[in-house]
Amino acid sequence: MFQTTVKDAEELAPEFAKKPEPARVEVLEEERIETMEVIDGEEPVKTYKSDVVGHLLKQDHEDERVMQFVRTHLQPLSLATEVRDRGNRYIAQKEAEKAQQAMIDLNAWLYEGMRNANNLFHPVPQSVISAVSKFYCLLYAMKGCNYLYYARDDIGYIISNLSYFYEEAREAEKAAEKLQREFASIDEKLRESVLVNPPQTAQDFFSRRNLLFAQSLFPRLYQDAMEKRMIYDAKKQINDYLRDRKKSISDLTSDEYAQMLARSNGSSKRAIEEGYATFEKFTESLQLCQFALSQNPLMTMDSGLYQPRKRQQIVVRPEKTLTHPQRTEADMVNEMARELTNLPRFTAYCQIVRAVAGKQEIVKYKLYPDPLERVEEEKRTLDRNTAYIMERMHDETLGYYRKRERVEQEIAARRATLKARELKQKGQTTLDEDED
Repeated sequence: MFQTTVKDAEELAPEFAKKPEPARVEVLEEERIETMEVIDGEEPVKTYKSDVVGHLLKQDHEDERVMQFVRTHLQPLSLATEVRDRGNRYIAQKEAEKAQQAMIDLNAWLYEGMRNANNLFHPVPQSVISAVSKFYCLLYAMKGCNYLYYARDDIGYIISNLSYFYEEAREAEKAAEKLQREFASIDEKLRESVLVNPPQTAQDFFSRRNLLFAQSLFPRLYQDAMEKRMIYDAKKQINDYLRDRKKSISDLTSDEYAQMLARSNGSSKRAIEEGYATFEKFTESLQLCQFALSQNPLMTMDSGLYQPRKRQQIVVRPEKTLTHPQRTEADMVNEMARELTNLPRFTAYCQIVRAVAGKQEIVKYKLYPDPLERVEEEKRTLDRNTAYIMERMHDETLGYYRKRERVEQEIAARRATLKARELKQKGQTTLDEDED
């Protein structure tokens, strides 16, 4: 059944109408759970605590490495800075200002290392070194207490009187500058080492630090600086001693001068070694404290800064569905009637009866017969191909075909050749028998 009229389509549509599909629900989007960030008011910003020294003096810290420095050095030093000289108000005021500045500088030094690990082990402020030097001089009554801070970063001593022994003073100053640069190099290597592979215990930190000092030029430079400083100090002490007694070096014999120089060198050496050893304990404990603070920094919520408070909210997105209701029989018939009326060319519906397993069954389906032009084109193509093949078969140059006359001539020639060969063989055999 090809294209039909409207009337025929309405009559035949029930025969070909499809059975309506049952109602179904199509899921457009699955149910999902989303987490979204929402702003819920404000909250204070968590920042680094700027008053590090004040916090450590008034409160504890979770890291024992920090508390070891606080108990051993910071608390005694803080108490010592509160001592006032009652005899001279001017001196007391100056000392109080120096002590206050030392605590401010120490706090800033600890804070910078705590906030940024790249600032670890920078040179200790001079004000802190001076305060520590004075404290240990008073505590242990050390002779030559100014040697406590000798040859540290930015510690080089000031030559107070260049009119005496200028050459010795300049040599001592140059040696101290070399030692200062070596200290800076060691501290930089120590910072790189602890950042790449942080030590787990205080003993690991001290061992690594001591190893860097031992592998550097520091021991040799320290010995050279100490010897030159002792020479300068010894000559200056002898000169001051003689000047107080209104004498000069020319009044002494060479043996007396040598003996005084040896005694002065001995006392200076002991003072430098004792002072440096004491200050070195303070320095390594201070550096360990700063490193521990960088790992466990002091944080506060009382900075006065606020930021939006964000929280994660769980949102359940329900699934999106589309319900397709079941179509009616009339709707299916009308759809088929419209399709039969508007069938395109070379399209047809057919209905046949066939036997399936001994039962008669009605089969309905749509056909797509080939257009006539295509059939004719295929026939023309077949004829062309046949003519081409026949033409090549009769072309003797291609070797596919030979004329019958030539084939028969070749066969006759082969037979004649074979007969002549047989007669020749028989004649040869007869001649051999006669000779016998």
